[in-house]
Amino acid sequence: MRFKLAIFCILILVSTLLASNIFSESSAIPQNDQVTITWITASENNIALFQIVRSNDSEFFVELKKVNPKGPGTSYEYIDESVMFKSSSVIFYKVRALDKRNNIIEESAMIVRTQVSDIKETWGAIKAIFK
Repeated sequence: MRFKLAIFCILILVSTLLASNIFSESSAIPQNDQVTITWITASENNIALFQIVRSNDSEFFVELKKVNPKGPGTSYEYIDESVMFKSSSVIFYKVRALDKRNNIIEESAMIVRTQVSDIKETWGAIKAIFK
């Protein structure tokens, strides 16, 4: 019985050591009508591509870009210039690590809460009146 318990503990230890987190850091920062997505990798074993996706409802995601891996410890950046800010909205981003068959190995999720300034909102309303 002790032998089986020892083997079980060793298997758990080995599986914990072999399991690697791909993303060590990730962020999505809104600035000037765009969002800058950055991520740093700790490991890139078996990764064929990184896929950046965006959603307005956290359920249906649209692909924005695919990025080739450059090696562990690399800092990546993507600037989403096509984002549409509303008066107050939440935008969901994910960076996915894909294998050669486009299966998701791991993903890092980020939420951006936007608040359009009152000046921009007022200016938008004024422009709409004169169209």
